[in-house]
Amino acid sequence: MSTILNIETSSKNCSVCLSSNGELISSFDSEDITYKHSELLTSSIQNILNENNLSVKDLSAVSVGIGPGSFTGLRIGLSAAQELQKKQMDLMTPLLEKARNAITKVGEDQGFNYVIDSSPNGGIILANGKDLLADVKKELGF
Repeated sequence: MSTILNIETSSKNCSVCLSSNGELISSFDSEDITYKHSELLTSSIQNILNENNLSVKDLSAVSVGIGPGSFTGLRIGLSAAQELQKKQMDLMTPLLEKARNAITKVGEDQGFNYVIDSSPNGGIILANGKDLLADVKKELGF
């Protein structure tokens, strides 16, 4: 199930909604001609996540409306999305470190230098032409 947090701050509306598999789960919308988006957005995101028993780590993606509209509003929405991404990466860092250590150990155990293809369609771990993915998964306990 993909859960997407959608943010719109480019107009006088400050909107946050959650969707899953193309269906609206929950939403918050405030029309504010005084443009208090910076005051409303983070608490609205937290509220909508809490109401649905979700945290940042449960999100598959964050989408942000990019206008046309207020430049300041765009910056507020994009900054919030960027902070959510940083928080998600902070949660992932221990796992990424564990994977890096496993790859290093397997490569050293087998006396190889290794190459990791980190492209979106990657996942190749090669050492002198041998695919080490199975050995790395075993090291990680998969």
